[in-house]
Amino acid sequence: MVKILASKALPCLVLLFAEGALTAAIRGGSGNGQIAQRVLYRRNDSSTLTRFTATCQATWSGWKGVEKIFSFGDSYTDTGFNPTGAQPNDTYPLGNPFSNSSTPPYHTFTNGPNWIEYLTFKYNESQIDTYNLARSGATVNTTAIGQNETVDLIHQISDRFVPNYVVQNMVGWNASNSLFSLFFGINDVDRTWKKQDLKINDAVISSYLGELNKLYENGARNFLLHTVPPVNRGPYKVQPDKGIEGEVIDDFNYRMSKLVSTFTVAHNDVSILLFDTNKLFSQAMDNPTVWPQTANLKNTTGSCTAYERDEVPSMDYFDLSCQYPVNQYFWLNGLHPTYPIHEAMAAQEAPDFVMEQTQVRPFPLLLLTRELRDNIYDVLLLSHQEAPSIPENSGLRKGPGEYDQETFENCNFYPAEALNSPTSSLQLSCRQIHDEVQDAISRLQTLAKLPYRLDCILVDEVELHPTWLSFPAFQSEIPKLEVDFRLFGDAEGKLSAWRGGCGGPPIMVWCLFYLLERFLLRGPDFISSVKQNKKIMLGELAVNVLTPTAVPPNGFIEQKWGPLLNRSRKGLMSPETLLGLMTDMMGYLLGRSRHTASYATLVFERIRHITFHLDGEERKHWDLTTMKPVCC
Repeated sequence: MVKILASKALPCLVLLFAEGALTAAIRGGSGNGQIAQRVLYRRNDSSTLTRFTATCQATWSGWKGVEKIFSFGDSYTDTGFNPTGAQPNDTYPLGNPFSNSSTPPYHTFTNGPNWIEYLTFKYNESQIDTYNLARSGATVNTTAIGQNETVDLIHQISDRFVPNYVVQNMVGWNASNSLFSLFFGINDVDRTWKKQDLKINDAVISSYLGELNKLYENGARNFLLHTVPPVNRGPYKVQPDKGIEGEVIDDFNYRMSKLVSTFTVAHNDVSILLFDTNKLFSQAMDNPTVWPQTANLKNTTGSCTAYERDEVPSMDYFDLSCQYPVNQYFWLNGLHPTYPIHEAMAAQEAPDFVMEQTQVRPFPLLLLTRELRDNIYDVLLLSHQEAPSIPENSGLRKGPGEYDQETFENCNFYPAEALNSPTSSLQLSCRQIHDEVQDAISRLQTLAKLPYRLDCILVDEVELHPTWLSFPAFQSEIPKLEVDFRLFGDAEGKLSAWRGGCGGPPIMVWCLFYLLERFLLRGPDFISSVKQNKKIMLGELAVNVLTPTAVPPNGFIEQKWGPLLNRSRKGLMSPETLLGLMTDMMGYLLGRSRHTASYATLVFERIRHITFHLDGEERKHWDLTTMKPVCC
């Protein structure tokens, strides 16, 4: 069985379990990465995946938690259920039409129960109500394969599921107590094979993904999907074309594995189990004794015409015109197998469900020792990037007019891309790893080693370019935020943003205030489209003005105010001048006059200490808990 329990919220380490071998594949932590390794479904390929598990569980609570199954599919699944008729109940969990599954009519295409009936009646651990919306002859999307039938997955959802179980949910299903099973592709690949066009598979899989999303939008969270069995090995396929259809099936199943990866990357709260029906069937045809339920099969390549009629008298009926009883043939006809392989299918699915309840596979990182895991957490939490050497190297920016700009916020050019904390995806993987990362954060905070650093380039005294150098984890309580200010360029021919306003503070002061306000309210993504109060608290805001390593061509200007109004001046203000302007304006803000009180309130509520430094040397310190200068 190939099983996926994954999502974009679950982090970047993915393990592929292939015939007992363990392979690691890494994808990006942004949540948009794709599983890079191709999954092959070749009958004789030793690298065929038997299990594919990514990270921890999402909403799956185990087989014991399943009370209802909503099933979609074709003739391999169809039991003749009418969603407007009698509903599944304690007496008959399939609802309608009533059958004891051991005598005709069977309402299936197996001469006995099919896999969904076995799963409902026999291979489970509790009462299961099954709402089987499958229809014989169904495809995923009839339009995609050039047909006009209305029994496809699209119509099973829109016409049979939504009106009866979404618009009016009278059966009490919810995301955690229900499993949504989909078994499609047999009829789809038949059309693709006959038209010799693999592009049809693309269209079908695209529709498949769309319908999964519709189920998700209507509340489904636990899914069971199936690969296409090797129907090319059925008895009535034209011999020269069997290999071609096998390639079409392999292609479809490969696309199925990609579909599941795409779906789980898009949704962080789903659990998907992808059952490898192809491998199960192939193994039974190659060696019937591999499964107890198929051990009595004698013929796995052909069928007997006498058993192809609608109603065979019994499940083990023996027609003298045939070599064996009906239940000793793998194939009932050219496309449909008999019930033994269906029972094997249910039996192999059920233990896997049970295993999820009793033997949960750990997230792969948990296979390492705690000491090694702590080392990994430390490396991630202490990681940082170098400050951009020039503004052009600071990445894509959004300037004034490209975000929800505040009044007078004319200087700030924010990063266009959202910040990705190095530990955010890890903390969403599972509870144990989340708690271990939090322990590492607490330990490093206690040692005063957890760095939160923001670099701000002041370009030509006109533009401000903030760049995160280190933001180890999203949290509401940050002990210390270090902000470096660096001067760059030349103010020649420009009006400095530090020039005074009409009775108000300079434009740059407004820009610095809004930069701070955005962080305290929105977090590190300054221009997040979601305006919400993050309630970030700072133990200390440490501002450090750095002297450029190279003196600007036109030198520094030491005076504070007069030269800043002169458009024809050359050079840049000195770092000492910049520090003086910033401390003066901070003192003005913290003075809480009638002009600044409303703006200062947020600062006093969220920040305990503010310090200003020049090349690392402290020059000013405000203790906002007492509002008494304690230094310099």
